Amino acid sequence: MSRSSHRRPSSAQSGQTLAIIVVFMMSILGMAALAIDAGTWYHDRRQLQNDADASALAAAGAVPLGAASASSTATAEFNKNKLSGETMTFSMPAYDTVKVTTNYSAPTFFSKVFGKASAGISATATARIRSNGVAQHHVSPYVVTVASYANGTGTTLFSCDASGNCGTVDLPTAANTTGGSCSGPVYSGISSNVAAEITDTQDVGQVVVGGCLSPKTGNAQPSANAVNALAGSMAQDLTNIGGNQYTINTQAWDDAQGLPPRLIYVPVVQNFAQGTNATMTVLSFAWFYITGATGNGQGLHINGVYVSLNLPASSQTVDWQPGVNGQVTSVLLTS
Repeated sequence: MSRSSHRRPSSAQSGQTLAIIVVFMMSILGMAALAIDAGTWYHDRRQLQNDADASALAAAGAVPLGAASASSTATAEFNKNKLSGETMTFSMPAYDTVKVTTNYSAPTFFSKVFGKASAGISATATARIRSNGVAQHHVSPYVVTVASYANGTGTTLFSCDASGNCGTVDLPTAANTTGGSCSGPVYSGISSNVAAEITDTQDVGQVVVGGCLSPKTGNAQPSANAVNALAGSMAQDLTNIGGNQYTINTQAWDDAQGLPPRLIYVPVVQNFAQGTNATMTVLSFAWFYITGATGNGQGLHINGVYVSLNLPASSQTVDWQPGVNGQVTSVLLTS
C-alpha cells in the first residue's frame, strides 16, 4: 500500500491559524462592545439635548427679567432634569437670545476592556424671545396709538366723551385671510359687535402686524355693564413674577385658548385714522388686562393694565423690545 499524500498540518501552521482566529474574534468583540456602548451614548446624547432645550426655553422666557434671572432660570430648569454628573454652561450671545450647553462624561461598559473608560458627550441649544405678530380670539375692537400705549405704561384702553371717531375698528371675520379689515368680509365696529368681540363671543379672524385696519366712525359704544360682567379679576387671573411679567392662573372661566376673559390683544397703531376711507397699519400687539369700565354709549371708558406674558409661538413673530410692557411674547428654539 502506498503512503498517503496528505500530510498533517505542522504546529507552526496551527499556531498561525489560531492567532488569526483570536485577532478576528477580538475585532468582532471590539465592534460589538463599541456598538453597545454607542447605543448607550446616543441615549445619553438625547437626554442632554432635551435638558439643553428645556433650559434654554425657560431662560429665554425670563430674559425680560434680566440676564441674572435668565441664568438662574436656566440652572433651575436644568437641575430638575439633569443626569448625575451632567453639567451646564449658560451665555447670552444677544440681548434677546440665550445659549445653553450641557456636558456629560458617559461611562463605558464593554469598551473598558479596550482601555476606554468614558466618553465625553455634549449638546447645545439656542433660544430667542420674540413678540407674537398674529392675534386671533380676544382681539380688541379698539386700537391704541403709540403715544397712548406709551411703552405699556398707559392705563386706558378706550375713552370717549362725544360721538364720532373714538377708536372703534372693524375686525376681519374668520373667512377673511387678509390679516386685517381694509378688505374682505368684516365685523363692522358697531355697538353689538364691539360687545361680542370684547367678550370673545365673536369668531374674529387673524389680525397681523403689518396688516391694515379700517375705522368705524360715528358709532355709539356698548354699556360698561358688558365689560364689567366679564368673569375674573387681575388677582385671580394673573400672577406677577416681577418686571411686569405675568403668568396665567388657570380658572374655570378661561376659554378654549386658556385665556381669561379680561385679557385682550390690543393692536398698536401710529395714529387713529379719521374718516370713512382711512386706514391704519398694525405696528405691534399688546396685552391689556381690563380692570373695569364706566359709562355707556358716547361716554364709555375702559381701564386696565398692560401686562407681558409668554404664549406659544404664533405663525409670525417680530422683534422683542426690551423695557416695553404689555408685549405678547413667545420663546423659540433657533438651534
